[in-house]
Amino acid sequence: MHLIGRWERVRGYRVGPGRWDPPLMLDRKWSTLSPFACEEWHQTRDGVWIPAIRGGALSFPNSGPDFALSLFTRAGTALSATTVALDSAYTFNSAGDGVAHRMFGRGKAIANAYYYISAVAAGTQVNINDINAELRNDNGSATAPNRASPTLHASGSADPNGETTWIGWHKIALSAFTTTEGTIYWLIVADADGGGTDYATVQHALGNSDVLTHLRALAQPYDATNGFVSNPTARAGWPLVLLEHSDGTVAGWAVTSHATVTSNTERKGLRHDGFTETIKLLGALAGNVASITGAEVYDDDGTVPGGTTQASGTTVVYNSAGTAIGALLSAAYSVPKATAQRVVFTHSAFGARKLSIGTTNGYETVLRAARPGGAGWYYAWANGTTNWANDDQDAQPDMTLLFEDQVAVAGGLRTRPLANRGGVT
Repeated sequence: MHLIGRWERVRGYRVGPGRWDPPLMLDRKWSTLSPFACEEWHQTRDGVWIPAIRGGALSFPNSGPDFALSLFTRAGTALSATTVALDSAYTFNSAGDGVAHRMFGRGKAIANAYYYISAVAAGTQVNINDINAELRNDNGSATAPNRASPTLHASGSADPNGETTWIGWHKIALSAFTTTEGTIYWLIVADADGGGTDYATVQHALGNSDVLTHLRALAQPYDATNGFVSNPTARAGWPLVLLEHSDGTVAGWAVTSHATVTSNTERKGLRHDGFTETIKLLGALAGNVASITGAEVYDDDGTVPGGTTQASGTTVVYNSAGTAIGALLSAAYSVPKATAQRVVFTHSAFGARKLSIGTTNGYETVLRAARPGGAGWYYAWANGTTNWANDDQDAQPDMTLLFEDQVAVAGGLRTRPLANRGGVT
């Protein structure tokens, strides 16, 4: 939204976790971004601007990962994993280790739970043969599963020895149940006969303190060591315990690592399979990536890297420390609706960090669906100037697409994430 002269009001869409940022003010003269003073930003007494989340606890029902509006991770720092060893026997409201994902119901029939084993104890793996999953009701204050009036809506167990590899994603089929849209549920993964010798360690969160600051109260990862007798501990990050519905939609965020990529000059960024409406793109951000020199947009029609671009620019955006964090296009570009494209950075060394699924154990379809935009949104990586053979469909870039800000229209653009739907509206 052009305001006056050199000023432009913009809004970023963060690819990795899939969410819209609060509006920002782009100063084209100095290539800087600052908060746009409005109801979506709050300035503290010490002058720090922070995102202000609007609406109540149920303001974004059925909206994908249900995360807060947020900027990219501070200074591009790496996200770290949170793990829990399932080394004590679990019984709800009694004892034992468990990890949980608190989420909204979507008014759909559930099918399977997925979790990620990151390590196995030195005992006998074959004895770890029945990891359990439960879907339980909330306690009414969104702080724990309901202990006073517990309801077990669905459950299941599965032997992880049946998967291709131990380290990786695992599946548990759940008993039949249809959630109520907007109702809070707790999906728990534990081991009912876990012991101190034979046990699996599960990764159930990926993030840092920055992420925790901006998370919504919902869709957060938790863990407990006492069967949830007391309120569990909230972790800094996004939940890696997934709930698959019978129609293929998935609640959760299937990303287990956040890593730097090979240092070279090959173009890197996002491949997307289109938007539901035309929208103006002004550039992109990628955290603290000092080597960025520009941004380019290619149609995904066989155009080779370095070939014909639909838009490009070499104006670099810097943070307050003078480090490059992104680049602007030379002019606002109207992205055509329903058109697959690549939005990539040119750079002298590294590129946007990779948010990778990890070892899939054959569940690529489900895991790719548990990302903003679904399977069609993935990490674009050029093979020199020959083709895009280095693309990684099991990863997404940690980058923010910088769009012209939008006004609300009936059935149009909404400032909320939409996962698993092959695009963003």
